[in-house]
Amino acid sequence: ESRTLSLEILKVGLIEANVRAIALDGDNLWFGGGDRFDGSEGMTKFNRREGKWDYFEPKYIHGLSRGGINSIVADSQYVWFGTDMGLTRYDKGQNDWTTLTIFDRLSDEQITSLALDGDRLWVGTEVGLDRVDQKSGLVERIDQEDLKDSYIYDIEVGGGYIWAGTDRGIFRKPKAKGRWDKFTDA
Repeated sequence: ESRTLSLEILKVGLIEANVRAIALDGDNLWFGGGDRFDGSEGMTKFNRREGKWDYFEPKYIHGLSRGGINSIVADSQYVWFGTDMGLTRYDKGQNDWTTLTIFDRLSDEQITSLALDGDRLWVGTEVGLDRVDQKSGLVERIDQEDLKDSYIYDIEVGGGYIWAGTDRGIFRKPKAKGRWDKFTDA
């Protein structure tokens, strides 16, 4: 009688059980979470049509930010990841990773929320709000006094406005032009 010991490792499941962000990207679902302090970092992509799992870890990919993932948004060209250590962009066509930090003019590297508005990406941090031009990657800080040094909990785009939930209340700005105003309802 002959015995063979063989093992086939199947890539199934999440790279990290602590999931803080999920984004739908066509047939793909992106999952992110983790914590930079316990060494669990990375993201998972699941192709729903093919049933295939892919894993992305900072220690193996140049340009991929370390840290836990707090927010993910995707469009036809890019997937953006808001992490504890910067803003990471994955270019799907080029299979290229780039991370923006305070050295690229981000208000802070602790990214709390993300929202897409056409070619603009709104980036919430623990100390304010930024806008990134997706094509050029240029970062513009929103230096309006009401929002400066505000913790941005969430950003949404809808109803002709950009909405920001902050530690100072809710603010909104018309999508076209204008300033951020604190939203109050009688």
